[in-house]
Parts: sequence; structure tokens; C-alpha cells
Amino acid sequence: MVYIVDANGLTVVDARTPSAPVVVGWLAGGLASCIKLIGQYAFVIAVKGFSFTALVVDVADPRAPAVVHTMSERGFMFSLEIVGTTLYLPVFHEIHVYDIANATAPQYLGYFPFPANIAFVVVQDGIACAGV
Repeated sequence: MVYIVDANGLTVVDARTPSAPVVVGWLAGGLASCIKLIGQYAFVIAVKGFSFTALVVDVADPRAPAVVHTMSERGFMFSLEIVGTTLYLPVFHEIHVYDIANATAPQYLGYFPFPANIAFVVVQDGIACAGV
């Protein structure tokens, strides 16, 4: 399956036959700017107007993706990073951190400030690199 986020939300495409891909599922959600897949869950950044939300979407049935959890934050979100069972959300001047061991009920662990607006974060070997 191919998972596409765009101005319409999340689209699921069966591309097992590359010459004849077929849309099999869709989830409206406004502009979606980022997606990461972990097991049967897609973590998606969705934007409606000036409301930015991180969604946890169950894609176990690609024909019927369903939002199972929503994380609303104050500020702009355009990307996310997942390392193991930790989700990093760059939100305005902060990086918010969640434990997603239970993807349907993420636990907020806290945040750390950043001196400028953050557009993305990459975490490797315990080091977070943020870009503006």
C-alpha cells in the first residue's frame, strides 16, 4: 500500500500492480503535511484553517482508515519524528514529546523550548536536530 497525504487528507493506494494503482481508501482531514507509519498506525499532521493537529490513524483496514487519537497543540506543526515509541512534534518554539507505546492513547512527556520557529525535527542516536 502507498499512503499519500495532501490537500485532501490521507489517500490509500494499492500499488501492487504499479501500472494500474487503485485508490482503496481515503480519510478527509484537510491539508495533511506529513505522515509516518508505525505498524498499523499512521501518524499524520493535519491542518484545517489555522488549526494544526497530529492524528493517529488506524490503517489496519486500508479501505477504511480511522482516526483513533488526536493531539491538538497550540502553534504551527508541519512535521513529526518517531524513534522507537517516542513521538517528537515540533510546535512553534517547542518540541513536544509523547510516549506512543500505546498508539491509541499517547502519553505527553513534556517539551523543550527552542529559540526560533521549528519546521522539522530529526532525532538520531539520542540527539535532536531542529530546522527552521
